[in-house]
Amino acid sequence: MLQTFRERSGSLLVKILFGVLVASFALWGVGDIFRSYTTMRPVASVGSSNVSQEEFMQGYQRVISNVQNIAKGKLSIDDIKQMKLYQRVLDDLIDKKIVQEQIHNLKLVVTDSAVRNHIQSIPSFKDGKGVFDRAKFDALISNVGLSEGAFIREVRDSLLQQELFGSLGGGAALPEFYKDKLYQGLQEKRVFTVATIPLSSIQIKETPTEAELETIYKENQEAFRQPEYRKLSLLMIDPKTLGSRIHVTEAQLAEAYESRKPNFTLAETRDVTQISFVSKDKAIEAATALKAGKTVSTIVNQYKPEIRQLTQATPDKFAAAHAEPILKLTAGDSTDVLDSAFGHVIFVVTKIVPERAQSFSEVRAKLEEDLKIEQANDQIYELKNKVEDALAGGAKANEVAKEHNLQVQVIEVVDGNGRDASEKSVLPQEYQGLILDNAFNLPEGSDSPVLDAQNGTSILVHVDAVTPSVVPELAAIKEKVVAGWKLVKQQEKAIAIAEEIVKETKTQAGLLDLAKKHGLTTKVLKPVSRLDVQQQKEPIDGVSLNVVRQGFTLDKERAAFGQSENGFAVIMLQKVVPFEGKKDQKKQDEFNLSIKQMLQQDLQHAYVMYLRHQGKVSVNEGVLDGLVNHSS
Repeated sequence: MLQTFRERSGSLLVKILFGVLVASFALWGVGDIFRSYTTMRPVASVGSSNVSQEEFMQGYQRVISNVQNIAKGKLSIDDIKQMKLYQRVLDDLIDKKIVQEQIHNLKLVVTDSAVRNHIQSIPSFKDGKGVFDRAKFDALISNVGLSEGAFIREVRDSLLQQELFGSLGGGAALPEFYKDKLYQGLQEKRVFTVATIPLSSIQIKETPTEAELETIYKENQEAFRQPEYRKLSLLMIDPKTLGSRIHVTEAQLAEAYESRKPNFTLAETRDVTQISFVSKDKAIEAATALKAGKTVSTIVNQYKPEIRQLTQATPDKFAAAHAEPILKLTAGDSTDVLDSAFGHVIFVVTKIVPERAQSFSEVRAKLEEDLKIEQANDQIYELKNKVEDALAGGAKANEVAKEHNLQVQVIEVVDGNGRDASEKSVLPQEYQGLILDNAFNLPEGSDSPVLDAQNGTSILVHVDAVTPSVVPELAAIKEKVVAGWKLVKQQEKAIAIAEEIVKETKTQAGLLDLAKKHGLTTKVLKPVSRLDVQQQKEPIDGVSLNVVRQGFTLDKERAAFGQSENGFAVIMLQKVVPFEGKKDQKKQDEFNLSIKQMLQQDLQHAYVMYLRHQGKVSVNEGVLDGLVNHSS
């Protein structure tokens, strides 16, 4: 904790900082005003709306997290900045605000019945008979972390946007002739013959001269460069380890129970039957019957409403407009007819469990766990301060670890991606990003601050040694250079063979003869369409998608080649399988819909760009720069 001040206590900067700290006591509150002004400044202004810093950072961090997951954490801060993800996030937020402004200006509205009908039409919320299933709805929105109210708001916003954009693409359509030609071209299948030239089959009998190795070495310096490596010592403060050493006495438990009794009070709960009607008139009839003494089962038999049981429900489980009338009821009573996004509802309270305090025996296990965590956290805080102070006083990391009985993990060799010289991951996966961000910004022999991981573990990184990134001398990596020379020779020979076959091949028989001459394997790929290739992610029968795409540019008398899995491949069109549209009307309908959606999206984008130019959009570049450069 004192390490940074002790290291720099003699500098002018620190003296100024202490002066500012002292002054801040005299002018208390003034600094907060300036800080509040800075944090309140929006990232962008859109008409009468703003894109707040919080909105921007939530979106930006979410996008960074998604990209890092795809890249498996290999992207550096500079990589992320070069991708300009922040600009995409800001543009999306500005567009959203523009659309919201236009919806407000045009006074567009969506009725509760439209929201209800849309939700009940969503296939995911229907049962096997195609009927809306309330239990399924509750489970699915809960799984994605949304409350009923939040989901309804999202649906309403979506319907408002549909209302705004709906008329734009209504009359947009591609002429049938062009649409048919496009569809036929995408669905038409082709059969290709392929001759593969794996590099492993290319024999290189000659040996390289020293001059050739020198040339390969000099022309491919970056390919032979070794990354910067570091040797690290990781001091781990694990709350689980500390917690296992802590003993909580009965006296401590009893004292904690008495002082925390309010926390162990169980709120009143209610079992409630929700009865939903589409018709308001029937709902009123049912409500009258219930108040006259009719049972819920009688109402269900007579009106066939939708029933939902809520057991042990607390007030937060109800919509705000429903909670107050429900909480006023005694057991057996029912509400009047209330409106909801799902129609007209009546609530019947069937059971009330009053508020009560839990006994000591009920909460003992949880209380003991909480006390252990609290004591462990206190110990961690004290231990972190002791570690930092000891290091600031000149103690070595290994000495500090021994004194305080800390776990130490030594990483002999690691690069900036968390791998050793053999490309094996060597860092604990859950801490890799945290460790690398600090380890590769420290000089040799120095320590990081005590770092806090998300799971509560604290880590101190000591850099034992730094091996700079270098291109080794030729003699030290001669085998690797020879392998590089051999690979180049194999590629040259493979390309020469492929070029010969492409030049001389005019027929299928010619391709097979030339392949046989060179000892190559041939195969016929299964019929594929352009759409198949577009949707495919992996090579087709070992042939790269780029080679297959080249095949679609050929007539039957030409061949082409390209790089493929483990070498090269020559491809030739064998036959075209005509498309018969009548056999797959469903696919044609899907294609027509996708064309319509593409046209609508283009028009929507153009409309938003028009609104953007018409409106007053301003970006606070200073705020944006500060957020981007201090958050990645």
